[in-house]
Amino acid sequence: MKKLNLLIGILIGLTILSCSSNDNDSQLSTEELLIQGSPWVFNHYEVTNILDIGNSSYTELEIENDTNQALEGGILTFNNDGTGSDFFPNNNGPEFTWDWEIINGSQLKIASANGTSDTINIVVTSSQLITESEEGYTYDEQADYDILHSGKVFYQ
Repeated sequence: MKKLNLLIGILIGLTILSCSSNDNDSQLSTEELLIQGSPWVFNHYEVTNILDIGNSSYTELEIENDTNQALEGGILTFNNDGTGSDFFPNNNGPEFTWDWEIINGSQLKIASANGTSDTINIVVTSSQLITESEEGYTYDEQADYDILHSGKVFYQ
């Protein structure tokens, strides 16, 4: 019986700990969570919908693998002053900087220096950032076609 009481005590303690960390997240604003977790490191991409595959024979898994390879090592940084940057080493490009703001509590608006802007749905906790991509492209060399897909990008 003592072992059962000890096990129940441990389970209750773990439940309280997990609830208290979720409570801390709910006390912080989306802006605070983005800044606190920064820099965010790319973890993985998941396809939610293939929008236009054309004459390609790519599978969802192949699209995910190509996207994961392209975004590997990516870093997003959110600064207190409303500026941010991203760097994806596999894109052979420089670090990009932009201004950001949260709209409606769950949408991230990013405006670049060249005047373009984009609004992305996000979910953020103290340990994870998920962005929802409405338009991603994967190039299929065999079909000579850019496959259009939507998905979720996970950062930790």
